[in-house]
Amino acid sequence: MSLTCSRFASRALVSAGVLGALGAAAALVPQWRADRSAVSPTLRTPATWFPFTNVPGAVAMAIARLGRRAVMAQPTGDDVQASRLRVQSPEGVSCDVHVLVPDSVDAAADAPDWGDIPVMVWTHGGGHLVGAPEMYDTRNAAIARALGAIIVAPYYPKAPANPFPADFDVCYAALRWAQERTSGPVAVCGDSAGGGLAAGLAQRAFDEGHPIVFNGLVYPMLDHRTGQRPVEGGRGHFVWTANFNRAAWAAYLGADHLERELEPYASPVDRGDFTGMPPTWISIGTLDLFYDESRAYADKLREAGVPVDFVEVPGAYHGFDALAPKSPETAQLTANLIAALRPYLLP
Repeated sequence: MSLTCSRFASRALVSAGVLGALGAAAALVPQWRADRSAVSPTLRTPATWFPFTNVPGAVAMAIARLGRRAVMAQPTGDDVQASRLRVQSPEGVSCDVHVLVPDSVDAAADAPDWGDIPVMVWTHGGGHLVGAPEMYDTRNAAIARALGAIIVAPYYPKAPANPFPADFDVCYAALRWAQERTSGPVAVCGDSAGGGLAAGLAQRAFDEGHPIVFNGLVYPMLDHRTGQRPVEGGRGHFVWTANFNRAAWAAYLGADHLERELEPYASPVDRGDFTGMPPTWISIGTLDLFYDESRAYADKLREAGVPVDFVEVPGAYHGFDALAPKSPETAQLTANLIAALRPYLLP
């Protein structure tokens, strides 16, 4: 563990007593107990006792600043090799990428030509504020292993210091670099804010004549207006709330983002014409703040004739797979994504 991570962990432990006390108080509130009862029993981690909806967005931003450089890398297994490379897109944009290569394929991460090996580009989540590719290594290694695919996950700059389109342009450069390396199919997937980036990348790739074969979106952050209006059914009460979402979008797009026309791809659900988008798989928990926008995105794709697989996870909140990594829901999420990718990466 790095020194930065150690300091972050220490601060988190100091805070645990305060969080525990708040959680205990929340347990006495009938409404909160009712909300928690809607959570799948296998996802009722200690975090679900915490009253996230009472935390102001400014506090969430402070926590994000504290943890920005804390990276909790996951294991890939001995049969998948990880590399960090500095690369350049065909258009001349440089970026750093995290590349996973399974031993089952005959290619090196830095080889100029990967033949026809399939590729999945993964854009990580974190509200456009935090996160790193290594945090997804276990799942992405499983995908690489199961499909004989190379995984390319860009490191991208974070808001508010680097607002849109800084991260988006870096991720697009990583996609274009990957497309130049392989003659095989290329898919783009991501979760949360990374899911929003993945959706925008699919749109831009189509617009610029470099279409991808598949878009996989895990509880994606697609609509900059979410959090401005009430949500129903206990959605957004756990982990990622309306307060957090409003603060994150303001940091990413600017405080005036609701009052002006946004740049293309900034809020993917706002695209006017979805014709030509790739087959899309969306997985979202029924208690996730992003449920309604994910459903709206799926509906727009279907109306444009795009094949869509919309998978609900009953009783799941935002980021459930990170908080309950050994739950059956988390295992099923990985299995579902692999199954959805298979016909497009291994046609």
